[in-house]
Amino acid sequence: MRKKNSFQLNNRGISLTELIVVIAITAVLAGGGITLMGLIPRTQVNGCVQDFAGTMNRVKTNTMSFQEVKVELYQDSTGVYMQVYKGSDAEDPVLIGEKGVCVKAVIGGLEQELNGKRLKLSYDRSSGAFNDVEIVGGGASGECSSITFYKGITQRTATLVKLTGKISY
Repeated sequence: MRKKNSFQLNNRGISLTELIVVIAITAVLAGGGITLMGLIPRTQVNGCVQDFAGTMNRVKTNTMSFQEVKVELYQDSTGVYMQVYKGSDAEDPVLIGEKGVCVKAVIGGLEQELNGKRLKLSYDRSSGAFNDVEIVGGGASGECSSITFYKGITQRTATLVKLTGKISY
């Protein structure tokens, strides 16, 4: 009688248990990947609103020592930018939001998208309150109550308190 080697005896494929374990591991890894992909827009939007609030707080402090300090917030195809003007001197624009982050502002109760437009913000030097804002390229002006930064379904709103010049988010 001929002897068969052990490889030929045990070559029956994979069991149902092994298949279920592989499917479960694949599902867990896929679920983790989807969750991590959801964190990317959240991080970009959070960074954008934090950079906006930080720049505005710096501008409020600088307003007390300069005649006039203004900020322009704008969005184009490469991202969201802020540019600070001290009198007639302009600082270089600063990227605060990556490509794909969008901005909308509520001015006089109406929501305005900033795509291709510039939102001009400034503080009153004597009181520290917000002055009325103006959208260049959109024609709107008045009190700005909030600015929302968003990407996909992730959004974060910065609320502007006109009388105190404070920003909360």
